[in-house]
Amino acid sequence: MNKGQIFSMDLLFAIVLIIFAIGVLIGSAEINTYNQKQQIIKNNLITKTIIGAEVITNSSEWNCDLNNTHPAYSINTDLFNLNNFTLNEIKTKANLIDYNIRISLNDEILYEDIEENKDAIIHELDILSCTNQTTFNELKECIDKNENCPNELINKKIFKLEVAK
Repeated sequence: MNKGQIFSMDLLFAIVLIIFAIGVLIGSAEINTYNQKQQIIKNNLITKTIIGAEVITNSSEWNCDLNNTHPAYSINTDLFNLNNFTLNEIKTKANLIDYNIRISLNDEILYEDIEENKDAIIHELDILSCTNQTTFNELKECIDKNENCPNELINKKIFKLEVAK
């Protein structure tokens, strides 16, 4: 009878260990799956941010128009403001309507609906900034002669788009 009890205790202890090991493996698999889903969400947000910045800085609605010459990665600051376009119009154009965004030029915030405590993906681009008064001939003359180039003619600025969910 003693032998039967020892065998039962060993079997019971082995079963408990097997169940514990299976539980640890399932928990580890769940953590791994969660981390993979989080990485996919982050990668999608990074992609959305990059594409959104590209769309905004290459849009014919507010990029620089130098006598029907539209340089890529440019923004006309006379057009790209809250008086002409609402934040929702820009978010719709950039396919970011379901996200919170902040747009700034040289750290001057132009549009914002992002909360400070949210983790945001940030994408920066070097762009050209101009005003409605800038013409291609003025720019060409400025480049060719390298003199009398007013600062407001066309500037290189840092465009920053921050996107959070």
